[in-house]
Amino acid sequence: MDISWDDARLFLAIAETGSFSGGIGQPTVSRRLAALEYAVGASLFRRGVDGAVLTAAGERLVSPAKKMAEWAESCTARRSRRTRRLGAWCG
Repeated sequence: MDISWDDARLFLAIAETGSFSGGIGQPTVSRRLAALEYAVGASLFRRGVDGAVLTAAGERLVSPAKKMAEWAESCTARRSRRTRRLGAWCG
């Protein structure tokens, strides 16, 4: 199963806030989440009037998604440090 970073980030945002309303439109969020749930083969959230609650499958995905986020943050930080070093060296 392949999960894109954008989908993992969307999943984590919903898991952390318990809400489907974010910076992008509701139809886009619903469509992307439905595609992710199809890829995983399970519902990730129980949807209700009080928001989104993780299912057992969603709970299992939280840890790998957080590891993806940590990895992406680490790569961004390394790239930023390398760019600063090159800038100081070149400039």
